[in-house]
Amino acid sequence: MGDQTQIQRVWILGGLTPDFAFDCVIRESHVQEIEVPEEPVETGVVMSDHAYLKPARLSIEAAVSDLAFHPGDPDGDDPFASSTSRSIKAFDMLEKLQATFEPFSIQTGLKLYANMELMSLAADQDAATASGLLFRAELKQITIASTQTVTYPPRKLGKPAHQGANKVNNGQQTATNPDAPKRKSVLLSITGLDSPQGQAISGGGQGLSAAIQSLLNPGASASP
Repeated sequence: MGDQTQIQRVWILGGLTPDFAFDCVIRESHVQEIEVPEEPVETGVVMSDHAYLKPARLSIEAAVSDLAFHPGDPDGDDPFASSTSRSIKAFDMLEKLQATFEPFSIQTGLKLYANMELMSLAADQDAATASGLLFRAELKQITIASTQTVTYPPRKLGKPAHQGANKVNNGQQTATNPDAPKRKSVLLSITGLDSPQGQAISGGGQGLSAAIQSLLNPGASASP
């Protein structure tokens, strides 16, 4: 039986690009951590209230050759086919994947990660790697929370607890002298002109002297 060489591959799934896989993966680094408080925690408390799982991080080092090399592809399509070179097309696809800011999935040799973002992308070229793309990528998992909208029934309109009376427009008001009625009533009672007989004798006040008229109507000018 002949020797068979198995090449580890990583698939990029979803995002705004078609699914594709790199020619080979040189290294994978998987990091999963939890965050715990720095201050002391009381004995007997539930630790899940103080510690939480941090987003997963993934580092990969992979390569894409300028020569088509896709063993095991069911359809044989080359996602990096280009009029220039496969390495240039692969690097351009990675840059566009990062610039979309859309989460995607990545299938590694250990597990499938969902909601990943390409945080950093680095590539070096020298004389030994001029005919291909050798790159390093740092990926981080994004925590996505779902929200629910609750609609409350409309509130009934009512009067406030303290509501003042409506304003009433009484028109233009004129000030009166409070002393005038008192002076007129006292003078008329003394002279007897407040009786029907007195008003008939005086002719409604026409025969009164100027002094009495001034007392009856304060502020009015005496007629000549």
